[in-house]
This record gives sequence, C-alpha cells and structure tokens, in this order.
Amino acid sequence: MIACAASLFSALSQGAIISSFDTEVNVEVSSTFVTSEFSTFLCCSGVYLEGSALGDASGTGDTGPVTLEAGEVATLNAAANGAVTGLGDYVDSVWATSAYLFIDNTTNSDITGDVNFDITWSASIFTGGLHSEAFSGAYLYVDNSYGDIIFDDYIEFDSFWDGPGAFGATQMFNVNLRDVIIDAGDFEEYYIEIAAYGFAAVPEPSGVFLAGLALLFAVRKRKMS
Repeated sequence: MIACAASLFSALSQGAIISSFDTEVNVEVSSTFVTSEFSTFLCCSGVYLEGSALGDASGTGDTGPVTLEAGEVATLNAAANGAVTGLGDYVDSVWATSAYLFIDNTTNSDITGDVNFDITWSASIFTGGLHSEAFSGAYLYVDNSYGDIIFDDYIEFDSFWDGPGAFGATQMFNVNLRDVIIDAGDFEEYYIEIAAYGFAAVPEPSGVFLAGLALLFAVRKRKMS
C-alpha cells in the first residue's frame, strides 16, 4: 500500500498522465442509387472537467440535407478524449450524432441498388495504477424505414474489468446491403446513430471521488447485465 501510494505521488509530482481515454467512430455512407439525400443531426455533446483534467469532444453537427450522386460518400463522425494528472481530477466527454439517408423513388417502376456503410472505430484507455479509473466506448446503430435493425454494436474498454495499464483496439469493417428494391412511388430511409464517450478519474485518497460516480456505475451496470 505504501509503495503504491509512493508511486502515485511520484507520478503526480512529475505532472504525468495517470489516467486517460480516447475513442472515435467514423461511418462513410454511400449508395449506387442515382440520387439520395443525407442529413445529420447533433444529439448531444459536452466535456465535464474537475481539477487539472483535460478533455475534448468533436464530430459531425447539424448539416443538410445534401444530395448525393451514385457512389458519392457522406461521413458521420464522433470523437472524445480526456486525461487526468492529479488527485481528485475527473473528466468525461461525449459526442453523439445521427443521420438519415433518404432514397426516394419518383419513377413509375421499381428501382434496385446497393447501400454501403464503411465503418472505422477505436477505443483505448490508460491507467497508471489501481488508484485510477478509465472508460472508453464507441457505439453504432443503424435501422431502416421498416424498423429493421441493420447494425447495433459497440467497442468498449473499462479499467474496472481490464485492470491497470494500457488497452485499446481499432477495427475497420463494412456493412453492405445488396440489391435493395424500392417500389415505384415509394422510398427507403436509413437512420444511423453514433456516439463516442469516455471518462477518466483519480479518486482522492480519503474516499471515492463522487463527481460522475452515478454515471460510472450506470455504464458498468449496463455492461454486467
């Protein structure tokens, strides 16, 4: 216990990062239909800081609608990061945004095309010891106008489960919808929602750091269920 405390205070005296997170999700959307419309909407964003913590959140805001030609790519992005260097420091940051891809068939015959989602997401955490906490997660949800869920998944790292040290991953993959048929005079619409969220904290030695604790337990309860 004395050795752990000594190493922690040594890190603090040097101003070293003792807990941090970094997460991002990026979705590139395109289709082979002659035209489509793409709109984005910011759901929520924010950075909360305590002490000497640092943090940032960024991504796609409110845009559009813009008309996409066949093969033209539209992008949806969310990123969040933060770091703490002292006792009692805390940071959480989030960026959540959504988009609609609208394909309208104004012809008198059925049309067929492909819809593509190229996805890159990453999440990483670092904790310098048992006294520090970190969580990082990236999330993606996609459905269509019929309510069919096309994609619903996430990547997360949590020091509560993973332990002290550095953990992270970057993944790239595709969700490709082939031969989508839209009846004459009908339409298809895809809803995409992404989020990047994380927190880092170093509790005071005298007790558990309370700021953001309710959110911390809510996230972990979700992971346990």
